[in-house]
Amino acid sequence: MKNKQKIYLEYLVLNSQKGDSESLQILIEYWQSRLLKHAWYITADREAAQDIVQESWLAVMKSLRNLQDPSRFRSWIYQITTNKCIDWIRHCQRQKKWQSEVPKNLSQSDKTQNDTDEFYVALNSLNQQHKIVLSLYYLEEMSITEVAEILNLSKGTVKSRLYHAREKLKHKLKGLENG
Repeated sequence: MKNKQKIYLEYLVLNSQKGDSESLQILIEYWQSRLLKHAWYITADREAAQDIVQESWLAVMKSLRNLQDPSRFRSWIYQITTNKCIDWIRHCQRQKKWQSEVPKNLSQSDKTQNDTDEFYVALNSLNQQHKIVLSLYYLEEMSITEVAEILNLSKGTVKSRLYHAREKLKHKLKGLENG
């Protein structure tokens, strides 16, 4: 993220904390598609991703005034969204729907490129920890430090999970090529 953009976003956060609804609306417009994409990468369910992001914004609005450092807004909003995704996955697992919903939602997606389809099939076949760390690091282009902060992990643990997730993803993609 460029410095001018960072400063502007921090300014919007500060104004939003003071109750400026226009600044909050601009923040929502800026982050909405990014958060939707992130939630969809994790859940593989567009409707769930939309619900999760909406819940995330409600949580943000409730506790935005408590955020002490506006420069941490990005990590904070991704942490909220990631945690809501994890809650959704746990809920699905408890109801034993998770296994049947992933393939159904993937087949209904509107992706058009075959390579992209294979990537998302492989990504969504990974376990929750690997999918989240890959999504944050590569798809959301966050640093190791930011990923560690969002997931409440050490940098070493994030690096280890990234390594193992890449290896598993590579193995899954090779399996799709051969299959």
